[in-house]
Amino acid sequence: MSSRPTVALCSGKDCRQRCEYAPLRRDLKEVATVKSVKCLDICDSPVVVISPHEKDAVVLDKIRTETQRKDLVKAIGGSKLSKALAEQLVTGRRRAKVLSKLG
Repeated sequence: MSSRPTVALCSGKDCRQRCEYAPLRRDLKEVATVKSVKCLDICDSPVVVISPHEKDAVVLDKIRTETQRKDLVKAIGGSKLSKALAEQLVTGRRRAKVLSKLG
């Protein structure tokens, strides 16, 4: 039996208080091990890191819509990032900042 994928979910106050947070957490728990992490300090909306401790970790912010959540579940399962998710991809210094906070 293979292990479940891991995702980090920002649980900072701003992310946690958004209405999208609970459904996002619920959907992620169905397909992955969810690690709640302290504020990642890059926005005020749900931030998700797929495979947080891997070199190729994927950092996404502002995951707000049901379509994005469904696409995220597919991406965790190995599908290519959809256009809706690719627009939320965090790169460069902001990505490095998030990954350094995760240790």
